[in-house]
Amino acid sequence: MLNFDNACGALARSLFASLPAALCALAFSVTMTSCEDGDDVSPIVEPEAVDLGLSVRWASFNLGASSPEEAGNYYSWGETQVKPANQANWRGYKLCEDIALWTFTKYNETDGLTRLEPADDAAHVALGGKWRMPTYEECLELVNNCDPKMVERGGVWGYVFTGNNGNTLFIPLVGYLETDGSLVYHWSQVGDAAKGCYWSSTLHPENDTQAKDLFLFMGYTHGNYDQWFRYAAQPIRPVTD
Repeated sequence: MLNFDNACGALARSLFASLPAALCALAFSVTMTSCEDGDDVSPIVEPEAVDLGLSVRWASFNLGASSPEEAGNYYSWGETQVKPANQANWRGYKLCEDIALWTFTKYNETDGLTRLEPADDAAHVALGGKWRMPTYEECLELVNNCDPKMVERGGVWGYVFTGNNGNTLFIPLVGYLETDGSLVYHWSQVGDAAKGCYWSSTLHPENDTQAKDLFLFMGYTHGNYDQWFRYAAQPIRPVTD
């Protein structure tokens, strides 16, 4: 079982204990590698903006990818540099002020900030212009106003979202990364279990240790578990106005 830093483990186990058994089994499908393994950092390629008839246009592929099937780069929430897999924990999180107290230098109970500012938005920093990370409301708009269909492309499972205008968007289920200091855990696809977690720019409104994300399972596009700890390294699917 994943060894989170300090009290994080107890909270995570409590969260997963509340999941239905089938979802819990999927959630713990994981690939483990040594922290000594190197990290691949993909160059930034500007995507096309896909119009699905929503309030924003969605990028045709992930930040750091060059095709819709690629994972691209992984980032901790509020950080703009690609997260090395062996630093995806509280100790490696740049906005963590005190691990024991779970206090943060920004986006905390004191400053009242609930959405990433442009300087802390990885998509905006990397792509410029009007590109940015989606808000949580925009993530919900995607799953609630488009028709989702599970497909496999090039050996990668993902969702095709079809807008009311007939345009489509593929989002791969490429998981996220965490580490306990000795092993890197890639929570992604093992056998028939696949999941995708994509950061939004929205802080959890009741728990500043977490931020909201676009949470995708096989056969499950959103629900009550669409947030996670800010240190986790997740892919990003940008949007533009």
